[in-house]
Amino acid sequence: EKMVKWFEAFLELIANPTQPTTRPLTPEDFKTNRIYNTEIRSKAIKIVERAPNVFRTFRDQAGITDNTFQESWILKDTKLKSSTGKSGSFFLTSHDTRFLLKTITSSEKSVFKSYLADYSEHLRRYPKTSLMRVYGFYTYQGSFRSHSFIVFGNIFADRPPLASIYDLKGSTNNRTKKVDSNVGLDLDLKQKFILGDNSRSALLETLEPDIEFLRTHRVMDYSFLIGILEVPNDDQNNEGENGNQNPNEAGSNWIETLSYGGLLVRSEVTKEKMRVGIIDIFTAYNMSKKVAHALKALAHDQSEISTVHPDYYARRFFDYLKITIEER
Repeated sequence: EKMVKWFEAFLELIANPTQPTTRPLTPEDFKTNRIYNTEIRSKAIKIVERAPNVFRTFRDQAGITDNTFQESWILKDTKLKSSTGKSGSFFLTSHDTRFLLKTITSSEKSVFKSYLADYSEHLRRYPKTSLMRVYGFYTYQGSFRSHSFIVFGNIFADRPPLASIYDLKGSTNNRTKKVDSNVGLDLDLKQKFILGDNSRSALLETLEPDIEFLRTHRVMDYSFLIGILEVPNDDQNNEGENGNQNPNEAGSNWIETLSYGGLLVRSEVTKEKMRVGIIDIFTAYNMSKKVAHALKALAHDQSEISTVHPDYYARRFFDYLKITIEER
């Protein structure tokens, strides 16, 4: 019932959006919060919308209108899908699958706040970034407790069926999927992803500055999410998901930015198409992670575990992807 109350308050907030602005973002925009007070079934609730002008700008740049954002969450004939992540985070998927809502810890909130301005600049500088696209950042404050949550784009929204999905970190300790999961982890991967010289080079050149951004901000434990699209046999020569692009044409790109975050990558060798993105980008290498690293290192080699120094994590992550994404 508590989750329902704060979600209803969230729906009220997005139904009353901030006014659009055409001016450039200023340092003050990253510090300014909007307070929304309401009452849900006789209970006072406060939602803090963090840096509203910043996230409105992100949505505007992605072509996400206020109506699109609201209607994605308003219940129609389908129910919202909820789940709980391995870390205990609570997830909601919008009924149209375009957006995901995820609760984050106080530590993750602090990390995101600390690099938000740099994240904004990174999106501006690298419009084809693989980093997950966050479109809203909120804190719910009830009578006795509070929690923060983000809304981000689903890279698998509006797409054909997926043949397989993998969440890859470049580590091996506890990296086997659960029985009831359809998402494979590192040890479940029994194949290489085959790209040609053009598409592989383009993808790695896109990933490198994204990984460097995370390393610079002392972030670790992020994942490379990849979904292989099922392509009908009669569509093998049609490279665009919607049949409107052909990378064999001069000047075409092998990588396409998706509407709600992530990238579409086309292989000129296998004609395979995949959706990729870097997710879970809010875990810093703080004191608790240093302690966890020391304890895990007693039983496992550093190459096996996820809790390692950001410099090592970034180098291992990129090296692993270069091996896993093979040129042919």
